[in-house]
Amino acid sequence: MNVSYNIIWSKKENFEKYLSRFKNKDNIHFLEIGVFEGDSTNYFLENFLRGDNCFISCIDPFIKYSESTDNTILGVDNYINNNLFKKFSKNTIKYKEQVRLFKGFSRNILPQLKNKFHFVYIDGDHSASAVYDDAIKSFQLLLIDGVMIFDDYLWGLDRKLIFIFFGKEIINRIPKNIFERYLKKIKDAYSKIINSSYYEKLPKAAIDKFIIEYKDKIQILNIDGQVVIKKIKL
Repeated sequence: MNVSYNIIWSKKENFEKYLSRFKNKDNIHFLEIGVFEGDSTNYFLENFLRGDNCFISCIDPFIKYSESTDNTILGVDNYINNNLFKKFSKNTIKYKEQVRLFKGFSRNILPQLKNKFHFVYIDGDHSASAVYDDAIKSFQLLLIDGVMIFDDYLWGLDRKLIFIFFGKEIINRIPKNIFERYLKKIKDAYSKIINSSYYEKLPKAAIDKFIIEYKDKIQILNIDGQVVIKKIKL
C-alpha cells in the first residue's frame, strides 16, 4: 500500500496496551473522531481489526481546521484543510471495505449512528465544547467494557506555560535544563491557568468535566498525554 503522511501525531503506546484484547477477534467495531491523513486509522486496521466482520467508523469534516472548530482554532490550516479527504482516501484504500467514512461534523453524525463500538478514539475538534460533546454522544455508543481514549489531554497547556515565562521568541526551542530550573514556577503558573478562562476552552477542561460527571460509570485506566477510560456501567 502506497501511503504517505506529512505528520504523524498519534502516539501508539496506549493503543497497544489497552486495545490488545481486541486483536484478531471477529465482530470488533471501532469509532474514530478526527482522522487526519489516516495514520491511526491504518494502525487500528492493521493491528486490531483483523478478524471477520471488523470495521472502523471514521468521522471528519475534511475542511480547514479554523472553519471546523468551535473556538476557531488557528495555526494548522496548512495541515488540516480541504485536501485531507483525498489524502485520507488514498492512504486507507487497502482497507476501504472496512472503513465506514462519515464526512461531516461529529455533533451531527454521532446521533445518527446505529452501531455500538468496542473502542472510541476522540481526536477531532480540540475546543472544549466539542470535546465534551463528542465524549457524551460517543459514550452512549460505547459497549460495556469498551475503551475510550481522549487524545491531547494537555494540549494548549505546555505552549501557554512556555510563553508566559520565556516569551514567544523561544517557544519552540527551550532547552530541557531550563524547564527543570523553572519547574516550580511553571507548576505555580499551571495552577493559575487551571482557574482561568483560557483553561475553560481546552480539551483538558472538557475531559475533566466528563470524568467527574461519569465517575460512577467509568474506570480510569490511564492519564498522561492521553486519557484512557473503560465503560463499566450504562
